[in-house]
Amino acid sequence: MDIGEEVVVVATRPDVQREKTSTSEIVRAAEVQELPGITDITGVLALSADVVDGHFRGGRENEELYNLAGMGIVNPLNAAAAFIPNMSAVEEVEVITSGFGAQYGNAQSGVVNISMKEGSQSKWTSRAELRTRIPNYKFFGANPFSEDANPYLQLLNSWEKWRGIDSSSTGNQLYLSTLAFGFDTRYMGPSNGKDTAQAAQIAHALWRQARRMLNQQFDNLWDYSVDVTLGGPLADGVRMFLSSRMEQEWGIIPTPEPMTSRKLMGNVAIDVSDGMNVRFSGAWTVRRDNLFAGQGGTSYSNFYNWLWDPVQGISRTLEDNGQLGVRFVHTLDERTYYEVKINRLSTSYIDAAPIVNPDRYVSDDQNVAVWRYFNTPDNFRVGQTDNDFRNERTGTTSFDASITSQITNDHMLLAGMQANAFTIDVHNKRNMSNPGSEQFEAYVAKPFEWGLYAQDKMEFEGMIANIGLRFDYYNQNVDYYADSYNPFRYINAQGDTIPLVREEDLGLAPKAHSSSVTRLQPRIGISFPVSENTVFHINYGSFLQRPSFERTVYSRYTRSGLSNVRLGNPQLKPQDTKNYDIGIAQSLGEGFTIDASGYYKDVSNLLQLAIFSDVSGTAYQTFVNRDYADIRGINLSLRRRTGDLRGSLKYRYEVATGKSATPFNATPKIGEPIGGSIPEIELPSPKDIIMDFDRTHNLILNLMYTTDREFGFQFNPIGYPLGEITLSVNSNLRSGRPYTFATVAGLNQVNNRRSPLERNTDLKVSKRIRNFFGADATLYAEVFNAFNNQSYDYTVVFQSVTSTTTQGSTSNQNIDKYENRRDELRYYDQFVPFLVDQEFMLYDNEPRSIWLGLVINF
Repeated sequence: MDIGEEVVVVATRPDVQREKTSTSEIVRAAEVQELPGITDITGVLALSADVVDGHFRGGRENEELYNLAGMGIVNPLNAAAAFIPNMSAVEEVEVITSGFGAQYGNAQSGVVNISMKEGSQSKWTSRAELRTRIPNYKFFGANPFSEDANPYLQLLNSWEKWRGIDSSSTGNQLYLSTLAFGFDTRYMGPSNGKDTAQAAQIAHALWRQARRMLNQQFDNLWDYSVDVTLGGPLADGVRMFLSSRMEQEWGIIPTPEPMTSRKLMGNVAIDVSDGMNVRFSGAWTVRRDNLFAGQGGTSYSNFYNWLWDPVQGISRTLEDNGQLGVRFVHTLDERTYYEVKINRLSTSYIDAAPIVNPDRYVSDDQNVAVWRYFNTPDNFRVGQTDNDFRNERTGTTSFDASITSQITNDHMLLAGMQANAFTIDVHNKRNMSNPGSEQFEAYVAKPFEWGLYAQDKMEFEGMIANIGLRFDYYNQNVDYYADSYNPFRYINAQGDTIPLVREEDLGLAPKAHSSSVTRLQPRIGISFPVSENTVFHINYGSFLQRPSFERTVYSRYTRSGLSNVRLGNPQLKPQDTKNYDIGIAQSLGEGFTIDASGYYKDVSNLLQLAIFSDVSGTAYQTFVNRDYADIRGINLSLRRRTGDLRGSLKYRYEVATGKSATPFNATPKIGEPIGGSIPEIELPSPKDIIMDFDRTHNLILNLMYTTDREFGFQFNPIGYPLGEITLSVNSNLRSGRPYTFATVAGLNQVNNRRSPLERNTDLKVSKRIRNFFGADATLYAEVFNAFNNQSYDYTVVFQSVTSTTTQGSTSNQNIDKYENRRDELRYYDQFVPFLVDQEFMLYDNEPRSIWLGLVINF
């Protein structure tokens, strides 16, 4: 070999990683790009049996940490991912569900590490992808605007019927008498000779004007997305990569505007010198969407406000998030390197009715506007706007420094420090119907946190261990009301206790400053490489998560009279998960690998909404650390990463129990002690219940098969039409979720049933064309929900709210229908005889749909 000749080193990832002490999956974008529907990180997470409906191994939602290029992208207000990176920008995704190292803080249930692609040092490359959905309805059942499917439309769609008696009204009123405000007085008064025929014709005409979509079809709306990437060298030692994505998607009914999303992600890497590298990275996303009030919730009856008036009845949302970061890596010698990362993440969320001024009350505009809302006899409203306005902004400035050194042949030390400074700026106005109802939800805070960690990776014959310790410190850095039982009262100079009822007097209430919270978290993971093909592992860790700021610095009250108070609690302790995991990985040869693991999670200090009251009975809401959970399960997987036929079969069995699946059920009541007595506490039942998000069984199958380049017959000038065709399937089968059906309230009746088994199968077929007008291209078609399976929307059909005291549940009319009168489940019947076909909202999945796509690589 000549001096200066280029040397290419090719390494193959082993089927079994002997040093792996955590439970994790690494998914490379190139390995899953042939699967149907994997367009962003959400699709990758759905491939893991440990992640179901946003819950990682039985934890509550938003208990995980998301890192993009080593930098956090978590919205500190709600602990959710600030944005979802698209797969065209991603090199690989690591999903860790147990045993994550000491460098990961503020996460209980999982860590998602997302590595971005970088530009090539030798050439420019680009990729463009266009996908589109063949138009069709996005719901099961009949068109919601169909007269044939909706009895309430049949009752009113002729002027003669408007002269009939409205059986749902009192006093045998005519249908036309219940239309809008003062209609019968204006059109049936003495000056009009009480002409019911004329009034009925006018009423019917007005009703039809408000039913412009009556019997119209809307299965001709196109969804699409466009991805474009570009990468390559800018100069010697300087390379860049850029990814952009644009998408448009329509909702379940036509709206003035569709959902639109724009994403831009990229990086510039600079090789400063030998062993020294700087990478600048950034991401920007903006998403505009429609807010269908109540959709997918227990208050879904709000569809009465927007179904026939999407212009005024649907609010618009705007999310605008950005990230900028720099990472500096310096290799000191062959054993030691250090890195420094600085990151800035900004988030913004706004939603409001598009035609209403958020500085005015809805009633102000309605009383003078030509579009004043009115009810029709069927109870659908026209001109009814949302009266909530949200404006939420956050900023996170992060610093992360670490050093890694192979100090001896047996010990590799990792140590570092992390710090985050936050800005929280929330200015929401809720229930802005009139001055007496306005709820003021506004708060500003600048919390901060920092952490130190050290971890030693020890390698001995037959054993590899990662032993680490993490120290975390945080402070909410806010003043809070010091009175635990009535924050809005004070004691004057005469010793009198005075409740505050005016907003301008809140400065009189006593306050205190939040104190600091510190915690240590030991973590240990050990692997036992029995052979090159067999590895056992065990791990234990204490994983803490600081409560999100919407639980600690939150503030909301009705401005008139200072009622309906809910306050955050800056003194909350971190939520704590003790995790135990044991597993084995075995290579079977021919690329096959089997993994098995069992886990137990002991979760404490979970948040719970609590009601505090003083001796006079005045109550308010706040959050306390009173809840816990007990989670156990097993995970099995069989994989084959290479070969013409490849894929995986994954199964998870899990049981999650506790008091409540969210902070808002099983609420305790805590009363102020009188004299020297202890506080009066009214608690939910001490027995545990199964969590309503629990899915005992989860089975996922992924298969891909690719034909050889010269497979099948040859047809000039095309070549081999059947060559380089990939067929893939992504299928899952999982248990339903628990729900409550009981005639007598009681703990043993809570979550005593399960919703039906859920299944889904997606298919994809793609064909590579190596010379597509001079470019390398791939054509594909995707079929989602190939077998047209239906999955009930759990919240709409089965959700019930656990009682504060008995753990019985509030009624959901759809539960009784599902159990006893399933044929009636189709109709919303709260306003008999005006039956509404609600089937378009009963399911949370879509009917079979087909997407077509084209990928071109330059």
